[in-house]
Amino acid sequence: MSGSKANNLKVLRSIGLLVPEFYEISDAVLKQLGAREIDQQLTNDFHVWRQRYDITTVAVRSSADAEDSQDQSFAGQFRSVMNVTSNQEFLKALGTVHASRPQPGYAKQKRYKVNAIVQRYIAPDAAGVLFTVNPANGLPEMIINAVAGHGGKVVDGAAAISFQVDRLSGDIRTANSRNYSLLSKSQLVRLTVMGQQVERQMGCPQDIEWAFRGDELFALQARPVTRITHLKAWDNANIGESFPGIIMPLTFSIARRGYELVYKSQALEGGLNWYQLEANHRLFHDMVGLFSGRMYYNLASWYKFIGLFPSNDRNQKYLDEQLQTVGDVVYLPPSAYPLKQKIRFYSKALRRTVFFEREKRRYWRKLDESFEQYDSLPAGRALPLLLDRYAFVEQMIVPHMGRSADNDFFVMTYHGLLKNKLCRWLGDENAKTTDFLGSLRDVISARQAELLTAIASHINHDQIAARLLLDKQYQQLDKHLLVADTQPLLVEYRTNFLHRFAGDQKIETVNPLLTLVGFYELIATYCLLDEQNVAARRTAALSAESLRRQTINGQLSRPQKIIYGLLLNRLKHHLRIREHNRLLRGKTYALLRGLFQEVGAVLASDGLIAAAADVYYLDIEEILRLVNGTGFNDDIQQIITARKLRYKTYSSRRAPSRFITAGLTNELPEAAATSNSKWTARKSLPGTLSSPGNVQGTVIVLDAPIIPKKPFDILVVSHTDPGWTPLIALAKGVIVEHGGILSHAAIVTRELGIPSMIGVEHATEVLRDGMKVRINNAKSTVDILSSDEL
Repeated sequence: MSGSKANNLKVLRSIGLLVPEFYEISDAVLKQLGAREIDQQLTNDFHVWRQRYDITTVAVRSSADAEDSQDQSFAGQFRSVMNVTSNQEFLKALGTVHASRPQPGYAKQKRYKVNAIVQRYIAPDAAGVLFTVNPANGLPEMIINAVAGHGGKVVDGAAAISFQVDRLSGDIRTANSRNYSLLSKSQLVRLTVMGQQVERQMGCPQDIEWAFRGDELFALQARPVTRITHLKAWDNANIGESFPGIIMPLTFSIARRGYELVYKSQALEGGLNWYQLEANHRLFHDMVGLFSGRMYYNLASWYKFIGLFPSNDRNQKYLDEQLQTVGDVVYLPPSAYPLKQKIRFYSKALRRTVFFEREKRRYWRKLDESFEQYDSLPAGRALPLLLDRYAFVEQMIVPHMGRSADNDFFVMTYHGLLKNKLCRWLGDENAKTTDFLGSLRDVISARQAELLTAIASHINHDQIAARLLLDKQYQQLDKHLLVADTQPLLVEYRTNFLHRFAGDQKIETVNPLLTLVGFYELIATYCLLDEQNVAARRTAALSAESLRRQTINGQLSRPQKIIYGLLLNRLKHHLRIREHNRLLRGKTYALLRGLFQEVGAVLASDGLIAAAADVYYLDIEEILRLVNGTGFNDDIQQIITARKLRYKTYSSRRAPSRFITAGLTNELPEAAATSNSKWTARKSLPGTLSSPGNVQGTVIVLDAPIIPKKPFDILVVSHTDPGWTPLIALAKGVIVEHGGILSHAAIVTRELGIPSMIGVEHATEVLRDGMKVRINNAKSTVDILSSDEL
């Protein structure tokens, strides 16, 4: 009985493909190897066949009954022997192939019928493997791996050039090399045509071995792609700043919708039309995911979004550098675009660059007008009126935030350009250790800490205010300060920062600063700061900034200094705008927070949910369907109860910064969710120095920005968001587990002159309250100190 491999070769030959001559020897015959009569018959048949087709060299391959099936490919599990020329080599090769078995654990089956294929050996110029779909994620792109010589080198793990072919457009690009010399464009086209032909005949995605000898294209083998694993990479290095910790379904669903609207708006401005937006609807819909209550970027969607536009190679690299991602599994989009699309994209990009400042002012003005319009909407506690308010935010405020995405694009681009230039001018290794960003002055996030420090200083120098604060007479203190010199400071703070607190984009959180108690308890902590030390720290930051600039300029030529200065100034300008945009986004979420407190109260009073806070366990579409009658008659309370039980388990699960998933899942992989105990023995943790300076002292590890009752020197956190700024300003040093060089923590600590390290993996596991550590500027490490090192 023939094996699947031999049958597949017959099919390939029947549809007109060039298949090297072959014949098959059954398992029953191979079991008798060693018997004189059988060996004689095999060598005689071998001799006659070679003479008939004028063959000198053959390959002996396996064709087991289970091999190359729909269920399992057994690729690389059975042996093949190449370059067989003599009768003695032939019999030995048959024995090797027949005796081969899969690796332990590959399959449960114990017994196999292993037939052998004897085939003309092709000494190819190039060979390899073709997948008619991307086996990593099932996307409609062909993957072609190629090496010089025979294709066994690909299976053996030799470095191969990898080409990707978009099946819809036909665009071809290399995934890991720019070297097209191994295969010509016409050869790549012939391979893709062959792949589609074989797939149509076989009726499913195929894994095809091929070889080129001169201009001849041979099909050596074809089997189903049995495991399309749909690998996806997830990362929360930046999104964790906006949505830290555990996120409720309501917040996630509104945020997911926000990402969709914002980036559709940006894509529209980038030249895509309505039909293209709809064709990529799932891309925009799936830009973020939720795992064990934590929000992550779906990097595949972000790379595909970048791939919609020209210059995607460069921009993908810039995105990775900004997020500091490790692209274990990435979607590398095709790079060929019609000239018309390129012209449209670059003309729009030029216009948006030239008129960016005007559009920024228009955007900010539009948001201010929208906030005023929101306040003038019809009041009332009826659910339709309340959800009309949500519709206003979704339709009239969120889409305009595409302008903030434009600014993020400029941040990414200028950061990438600046880093690439310095790598070229200073050398890669020097550029990696060079602090080229420096301090970011006049950033609005740091203004929050400056205002708190200034208000505290006024209180410390005002005996009446100091006594009222000590006696916790907060109402009298507030009245006193509003008629004193502090009045402008209080007004500025409440106008710009009253809605800003840790987790201020999570709709379920409560703003502690809305009460006088919460605000003045924070001020009381700032009153304990050493004003001279704060001033000295700021002076040291400015001095370090000046020294950094001198050091870099000393290594550059005059033209390079000019380019460096221009790029750096543009990067800092857009970083300031980004921080301002974050403040406006927080104000939008403040509107939603107050709105859904009312929605929850109404749903509870109507008996639709048990308690007002239960509304956070529903997603926005479930609420809209409930009110509009556009969904199924589901038991809402049953859904809430089930989600509550699941959320109880989430707090005990470790949340990695990035991980890979395979297949269909919305849970963290077990390995990713488990603490890695090997890190706990470390005495030094590597990271990225985000704000220069050496500092050592006592650690406090926090998962929420609660003002500590005990003294500490160095703050250790998993993520930060802009609401952590008041607490960051109280620290002498900051260590952050997740985050990029352009993260909020990096920006604020630079501005305030506080040494900081970011991207310190497992910091919240290894470090514990009371430990003594040093932020080591020279080595970019966090060193755990013993008592005799202090």
